[in-house]
Amino acid sequence: MKKNQIRKKAQNGLEEGLSKQEVYNALHREAKKTPEDLAQIIKPLPTTDFKKQYKVWHSIFIGLMVLIILLKMLATLPAIIEDGLLGVLFVFLVPLLNIILLIGVVNYRSEYFRWTGILSVIGLIRFVGSGEEISMDIFFMVDLLLIGMIIFLSFFLLHKMTTPYRIVSEKYTNKEGQQRIRKKAVFQN
Repeated sequence: MKKNQIRKKAQNGLEEGLSKQEVYNALHREAKKTPEDLAQIIKPLPTTDFKKQYKVWHSIFIGLMVLIILLKMLATLPAIIEDGLLGVLFVFLVPLLNIILLIGVVNYRSEYFRWTGILSVIGLIRFVGSGEEISMDIFFMVDLLLIGMIIFLSFFLLHKMTTPYRIVSEKYTNKEGQQRIRKKAVFQN
């Protein structure tokens, strides 16, 4: 079974309310993957409990990302006045990466949470370490607050979404009645 098929089946099971451990157990024989590989596919997927418990935080995160996109578009508005139609194209190209990240965050894709956090940290470092004198005006403080909140929420939600697991050895009896040991992933709740 291919990785995308496994991910889709796992996501369907999680949407039905199964735990990650139950999804892992159901897919273990069918997937033909090592315990580590299968656990790595299931680990970043959100459970329905996660979606319910962190719905408010997720919505705030999405709202902040939309605000950042709108502010970036607003900052490029002078290009419309100067360049006309070319300026309109520029207004939509500037926040394109943010829009792509937003789509992934809305769809609970963990790698998009990670990249949003990483790129925000890089942006913060560039913003603070640009060599220009930092003025403590209201715009600077709001910008700093927005970036800080984006960084915090991206890594916080990523941490809560990805359930840790460990690989354990378990004894079992095969069809011939012999005692065997196999490896299995065990997700923490």
